[in-house]
Amino acid sequence: MVTADKTKAILTFAAIGDALGSPLDGLKGGRIQQLFGGRVEHYPDPDTATDGKSHRRRLQGVHGYATQQILLVADVLLEQSGWDDTAALEHVRAFTTPLSDAPHGLFRTSDPDLWKLFKHIERPETWNESLRMTAPHVGAMTRAIPLALWYGDAPEDLIRHTVQSVQITHTHPDAVFSAVALGAAIAQLARAADEGGHIDAVAIAESIHDVTCQAESLCAVEGAADSPLLFSSATMALPGLLREARDDLARTTLLSEANRHHPPYPIKHLTQPFPVVLGPALIYRALSARSPMDALIQTINEGYASATSGAILGALLGARFGLEGIEPEWIDDLQSAALIAARAHALSEREIDWTWWEDLAEAERNWTAQENQERQALMDAQQQALEKRGKSASASRKTAAGSRETPTSSLRPTPAPSRTAPDAEEYFAHPDAKKRERRERKLRDKQRDQERGSKRSRRADFMARGPLAFYEDDEE
Repeated sequence: MVTADKTKAILTFAAIGDALGSPLDGLKGGRIQQLFGGRVEHYPDPDTATDGKSHRRRLQGVHGYATQQILLVADVLLEQSGWDDTAALEHVRAFTTPLSDAPHGLFRTSDPDLWKLFKHIERPETWNESLRMTAPHVGAMTRAIPLALWYGDAPEDLIRHTVQSVQITHTHPDAVFSAVALGAAIAQLARAADEGGHIDAVAIAESIHDVTCQAESLCAVEGAADSPLLFSSATMALPGLLREARDDLARTTLLSEANRHHPPYPIKHLTQPFPVVLGPALIYRALSARSPMDALIQTINEGYASATSGAILGALLGARFGLEGIEPEWIDDLQSAALIAARAHALSEREIDWTWWEDLAEAERNWTAQENQERQALMDAQQQALEKRGKSASASRKTAAGSRETPTSSLRPTPAPSRTAPDAEEYFAHPDAKKRERRERKLRDKQRDQERGSKRSRRADFMARGPLAFYEDDEE
């Protein structure tokens, strides 16, 4: 049984990592440093993180899609006293239904693949299992976190219900078994770590690999039999890497293994959204970390899948280090701290305390509506700036065109000025300066052409007679 403090640490740390990484999600590490002038070490400023793109707008200190899934699964477990597929699908559908102040639903994510999936889920009459995501996606991994807290003492139940929770929306074997590995890691760390976070990292890594292999043998996942490589081949390397304790070797090994699994794009970074690299890499970092906050900040600043990476690593670090590993200012600035504390208390007690319970959908609706308002305000400001630039450019073009037009007054005939003919001797004695300059330029060009012709003739003569020609001339 996981204690209330450890449960609170897991959920809170996951939300902190998500709130830290959500505004940076999709950015590369170099771009993050360029925008912020260095590492991000607190909740990012929305104006800076937006990078001029309104769809990237996020609230400061508010979690995103990764933590929303954790809280949604927690509510299903508490309301149904365990996992229930039908209830979970209804909760997901409630979050995808458009509202007046949330026209795209309550989920806060910028992933276009997930938005396409949500469009299908919100229509019960057309939804069927064939519309689920078949690509190796990391969007469902965090669902395993509350399941690990609920079923951590029963590995087979944890495996079965984790697979069911992922398969609501994702079918690829790597997406399924990466969530199983994460659930096993949370369950092991939450029960094995002491107050200082001291653990037997190698033993825990071996246990995670055993649970992953057990899941692959127990669960018939569509497409798993056709896959040339199993996900467990990635977790198999973790014990040896932890014995070596070399981060450079771990990075090279995990990247090489991920590229062996035929990813849809080359894997060059540990935080790219590919389950075979992201899951094992974050488990390795949690098991080898010395400072939880430093490990989290380092991972967030690497970019790519920052939100999912932050939520997963935060949950793992919370399971290992507890509340002592979280700096108080991070919790104070987290807007969903009270909501998460209520879920953590209910999960540890397996019962909802209605005296201070806050409805999840209502709370998420308020944050999503506020985010939409800020995004719309940014879009309006950008549109006004664009129209202003357009008007300014139009005025400049009109001014330039007006300056080129011949005034009407200049078209009227004007009498020729009366002047006397210049003296002939004075005219020839002082020719026009431009004519004189033109004659001089033509003379220079003629001399230059003559010099070039002479060089060309000498070069042709040399090539025709050979290199001994000069010696023959000397002898003559």
